Amino acid sequence: MIDFLQDEAWNSLRRQMNAPLVAADAVPATVVGGLSLAELAQLATDGIDTTVDQLKIAPDQTLFLHDTRVVVELAPHADGLPTIHLTACATVQAALQQNCHVSTRTARHVEVSVVNPDGEWDVATQQKPVCVDCLRTLNWQGMQSDLPDALQQHIAEQFDLSDFYQIYPVTLPLTTYQQLWITTGERLNTYTPDWPEVAEYVKTYSRWICTTCQRSFAHHRDQLLVDHLNGLKYDNTIGNLRVCCVSCRAALS
Repeated sequence: MIDFLQDEAWNSLRRQMNAPLVAADAVPATVVGGLSLAELAQLATDGIDTTVDQLKIAPDQTLFLHDTRVVVELAPHADGLPTIHLTACATVQAALQQNCHVSTRTARHVEVSVVNPDGEWDVATQQKPVCVDCLRTLNWQGMQSDLPDALQQHIAEQFDLSDFYQIYPVTLPLTTYQQLWITTGERLNTYTPDWPEVAEYVKTYSRWICTTCQRSFAHHRDQLLVDHLNGLKYDNTIGNLRVCCVSCRAALS
C-alpha cells in the first residue's frame, strides 16, 4: 500500500493546493461548501432552518448557503404544503427577514394526514409545489409567462429536483460559479478557467496510471485524460473526476 505521506507526487499536489497535513483523528470543521459534515448531511435529509437574508445569490439567481447550492421553502402553500423556490424570485426577495427552510433534497413528495371518504384520518402522499416564477427565471424547459397556463402548470408538475441539480450542481463553489458566469456570459457546460491545472494535478496524483486498465502513461502523458463522470465540465469535485487513457475512454463511451 502506498504511504502517501512519503509520496512526492502526492505531497507536491498537496503543496500546490495549500492543503495542510492534519492528525488522523482530527475532524475538519468544514469539509466542502463552507459547511460541516453534519450540516451537509442535514441539508440532504431534514434540511436546515435559517433566514432568507443569510443566503447568497448566484449570477443566474440560484441560491447558496455559504458555498452550497440549496432550494428554499417558505410559508405553506394554499394546500398546506410549502412552496419550493429555486431562485431569488420576487417572493424570496420580499421575505428577506423571514425564516426559511433550505435543503439539497431531491424528493418533492411528503406524507400528510388527510380525511378519507369514510371520514377517517389516513396518510396520503402529496407533492410540494414549485415556484412558477423561479422556473421562468431559469427558462426551465422553455418556461415563459406567455406560455398557456395549462402548459406552465404541466412543466411545474413534472419538474424534478434531480434534473435541477444535474444542471446546477450542489458542490460547485459560488466563487468558481461566478467566475464561469463572467467568463462565458451565461451558464454553459464548459471547463473552469483553471481546468488545465486541475487536470494536471489529478493525473500527477494518480501517478499517471489509468484507473481502468491500470497501465502507466508516465512516458506517454498525452495519452492520459481526465473525465467528468456526470458530464458537467465545470464540476471539478474529486469524486466526479476519473483518470482514463484514450483507449479505455473510447471503450467506455
